[in-house]
Amino acid sequence: MSGDPETMPVDIEHLDPVVMGRALDDLHALFAEDPRRWTQGALARTDNGAPADPCAADACRWCLLGASRMLERRHGLPDGSLFDVLDGEARRRGRGSVADINDGAGHVRDVLRFIAQTRKAIDSDA
Repeated sequence: MSGDPETMPVDIEHLDPVVMGRALDDLHALFAEDPRRWTQGALARTDNGAPADPCAADACRWCLLGASRMLERRHGLPDGSLFDVLDGEARRRGRGSVADINDGAGHVRDVLRFIAQTRKAIDSDA
């Protein structure tokens, strides 16, 4: 393995892997239970499609980044930590960034597959 940080495994030593795993499970469930909750091109959207703050009460659809921000708060994780894990896994897999995966996905199932792969990586690193 090279020393390039973009190809290094996700470093989660400073995070509780159990809490991070729960957050990833909730992220997966958010989109799996209702695929209409996923969006592209904005962090979050209201029910009429207007962009919204991902933590706002009227947000009902999220991209990967927006959903990670919302779930970080819900799980008491440091700001950016879930994003860092997702983004690190995207880069480790040579897939660019979380934004590339979300906005380049053709269907929510592509996003769900990536979340499941990240969860598996967390389990193998723990």
